[in-house]
Amino acid sequence: MSEDITPALLRAARALAGWTRGELAEAAGTQEAMIASLEDASAPADEAITADVIEALSLAGIEFIPADSKGPGVRLLPKLAGWTIDLANRRMIGERGQVWLAFYAELGRFVLNGRFKTLSDDGDRDILDEARLVLEEYYKANPGIVR
Repeated sequence: MSEDITPALLRAARALAGWTRGELAEAAGTQEAMIASLEDASAPADEAITADVIEALSLAGIEFIPADSKGPGVRLLPKLAGWTIDLANRRMIGERGQVWLAFYAELGRFVLNGRFKTLSDDGDRDILDEARLVLEEYYKANPGIVR
């Protein structure tokens, strides 16, 4: 496990997501015993499984904060209308997939593309339209967020 992602941070991240070890294991495609092992540092961490766990937590709206003078951390990202808004990584995360963002803040416009679970272009377009409206609402409420 990397120095920035400690067992304590994994426990904190899981708690912020409101998940049990079993729920995190299911989301990460691993076994509950592996989550316990990562959180307790009782065995060497498998990098692939650790990456899957971090990705599952990320998709649940958890952001791992890199170490600075205060140390590393985790936080729960803001949600609006069912979307997690992850500005640091330029993405929004919803039930049906992820949307990657490109901002034209000075124009108040957002360019979005994404990966979804839909099977049609129309379905993807509908999701993008929904995400765009949510992001525009969030931006209006927080005009200083986009750099």
